Amino acid sequence: MDLNSFNIPGPMFGPPKERPFQKGDFKFLILDVLKEKPCYGYEIIRIFEERFHGFYAPSPGVVYPTLQMMEDIGHVTASAESGKKVYSITVEGLLFLKEKGCMEDRNERLSDWDNPPNIREIRKTMREFVRLAEMLKWEIRKMEPDELMRVRDIIVHAYDHIEEIIKKGLPENLPPEKHPPPDRGEPREGKLSHIREENI
Repeated sequence: MDLNSFNIPGPMFGPPKERPFQKGDFKFLILDVLKEKPCYGYEIIRIFEERFHGFYAPSPGVVYPTLQMMEDIGHVTASAESGKKVYSITVEGLLFLKEKGCMEDRNERLSDWDNPPNIREIRKTMREFVRLAEMLKWEIRKMEPDELMRVRDIIVHAYDHIEEIIKKGLPENLPPEKHPPPDRGEPREGKLSHIREENI
């Protein structure tokens, strides 16, 4: 699942509260990617984004300085192809990865991000979030002030309730109308029909 395919503006959500790897891991993870094939910078970002199901993607401000640092010390080389800078791992980089990388241990630490056990429910939940965001994107400009206030109150209430669930777990005595709605399957036709299963 690629959360960027939801087309929700990232700055609204702020920076991520956590990242999947520890300090010092990133250069080894990039080398591990380049070990498979040469890549340009944006391709590396997309590979990480896909690996972590869209929940984390390194910024260009992290990726490119790291690549430059590794190029300076001889662990990668860069060549121009079709106007893009393509990076390849060097023999020195392969030796460094083999001797210092400990990739088995690093990948073990990343397993919760690589393969979340509840990915099916994550997809269903995010699908509902996207449906709401898309509906508001199309309709919010047409709404009257009192309607906007009502919608905002509903969103604030939902946020508070979700935050309570996150902190304490699902309350035992939720009223029936507060239980999660059943899975709706494919989005309804119309304004939201361009959100398809393959994008979630």
